[in-house]
Amino acid sequence: MVKIIRQGVYYMEGRLVKEAQAFMTSEKKARAVQNTMTHAVLSAHGGSRIALAGDIVALLRALDDLGIASLPPAVFFSGSDDTAFLRSAAERFRACLVSMDLCAPQQYLREAFAEGGEVLLTDLPLPCGALGALALPCGEGGILRYAACGALPKEAETVAVLLRGTPADGVGPTDIALAIRKELLYFHDFGRGKIFEFFGTGLNKLSMDFRCAISDALKGDCLSTLWATDGRTREYFLRHGRESYAPLAPVEPAYYSGGITLDLSRIAPMIGLGDHILSLQAALEDPSAALAMAEAAIRARGGSHPLPKGEKLRLVYGEVGGYAGTFETVAECAEILKERRISPAGGMISCISAPVARAAMERGYAAQLIDAGMCFERMSAWPTQGFFAFDGDMEAPIVLDARTIAASLAEGELVPATQAEYARCREGETFSDACYRHRVIIGSGSAAALDYGTVWPIPAFAPVPDEVTLQVLEEPSGDDAFAVLHTAEAYAWGDAIAWRERGAVAAIALSYSEKNRTHLIDWGILPLTAKRLPEAGTVLRITNIHAALAGGELRAVRLTSRSEKPFSLSLEIREGEREVLLAGSKNALIKAGRKQQ
Repeated sequence: MVKIIRQGVYYMEGRLVKEAQAFMTSEKKARAVQNTMTHAVLSAHGGSRIALAGDIVALLRALDDLGIASLPPAVFFSGSDDTAFLRSAAERFRACLVSMDLCAPQQYLREAFAEGGEVLLTDLPLPCGALGALALPCGEGGILRYAACGALPKEAETVAVLLRGTPADGVGPTDIALAIRKELLYFHDFGRGKIFEFFGTGLNKLSMDFRCAISDALKGDCLSTLWATDGRTREYFLRHGRESYAPLAPVEPAYYSGGITLDLSRIAPMIGLGDHILSLQAALEDPSAALAMAEAAIRARGGSHPLPKGEKLRLVYGEVGGYAGTFETVAECAEILKERRISPAGGMISCISAPVARAAMERGYAAQLIDAGMCFERMSAWPTQGFFAFDGDMEAPIVLDARTIAASLAEGELVPATQAEYARCREGETFSDACYRHRVIIGSGSAAALDYGTVWPIPAFAPVPDEVTLQVLEEPSGDDAFAVLHTAEAYAWGDAIAWRERGAVAAIALSYSEKNRTHLIDWGILPLTAKRLPEAGTVLRITNIHAALAGGELRAVRLTSRSEKPFSLSLEIREGEREVLLAGSKNALIKAGRKQQ
């Protein structure tokens, strides 16, 4: 079904060969590294397009602070009401401003923006690989560096995903992604920071919607995806009114740092729950395995009710949305539920974009779903999931493919979609871009400056001091020096800017994710760690900071009205980060470098 190869492989003679068995010289290996699709795309482009979907206000302020006068073709996705600031930014940078109530960002890129064989830099993971476009989520810092210096990566680690066979009727893209993830659970670092390249004889058995949904479902497991292109890819571009197709395929022999062989014909409908992933087919044959998984989920949600052995799983509610809400998925769910009714608790299905919703209405699929009892929505970013129940009120969320959700809602119990009889969707939607033409703002370059309105420019930040007395706060407020008591693993990029503007010198946490740590350093905030977190309101004096940035020892004491007591804090600084902190921010360092040139 799915086989992981955790070592270098060559794609040669239509198969993946382990490096140790390929007997390639170092010269041949060096040439083979250049035969991947990723290398072909990266080496062909001196420039890139840009797509921003995160905290775009903060990022645009940072771009303006750098004095960036122009950007390559760009699209900004706004999750809030259009403001004068965003409109002026679209005008200044000749960018498209797209409201996210129209579409999921990656779907707009696929329907109207991305081009085959190109590099697309994004602040968040926005897969476009099924079109042969390499979307690189380089984060906000990467966007700034590219805008200021024009630096693009020339190489990236790649993993070959060799496709064989044809998926069975009832098996959907979520099943494929869960099958891959089930194997990746045993190798947590296998795909991290790497690009998955999809190709092989099974490629032409997958529709474009199917390929896009697989890419979306795997975006947390790898850096990005890139697919070989074929006639289906060309037809997709033409159907969406664009001449952006580019032929793309690996050249044999091509070298990859790892490989995955995927027999699509052997994948059954899957059920996913957090880190526990089972085959739904096996779970139905052996209910005890699914029941054990359900019990673990209920315990995690604070429940302790023992589940009766041998009881069947009931799907009481199902949501189909997010990346799964493609035209093909909506059509096939409608066919599964045609002239049937769902369980009384109901379900919801939403489309990935307004043009997809329009096509579903035009073809009658929306009416079929509504008649069956489903709530039909225009667009939702929520992922596909279901809720199974035991013994009345005990419920837990699970991840299923949309087709299995539809079949289970119709049957009243959890059943794989392979048991459902329905007409497969054999053609794509009739695409209309009218909603984009009417609502997407396309900048003309007429704005000479940003209209900040209620937004304000980023001020100049002072370098990190050598000594500071600060207060530890959970909810930063005021203008005095403070340290953020950072207990969360996720926050918006703009939070670091806001904290710095309000006087933050440091953050204190037990640990940081790599992304959050980078955010703090980019804006001149020390990422301090402690074995035990101080209470909110604690006053600390921190000294010897500059020496600590060079590898020395950081010193800190807790101040009270009666005494000073040593307080243990650690600071780990890597190459290049000391210069950022001493400059005051990443932007300040970039501007200083420009002056020296």
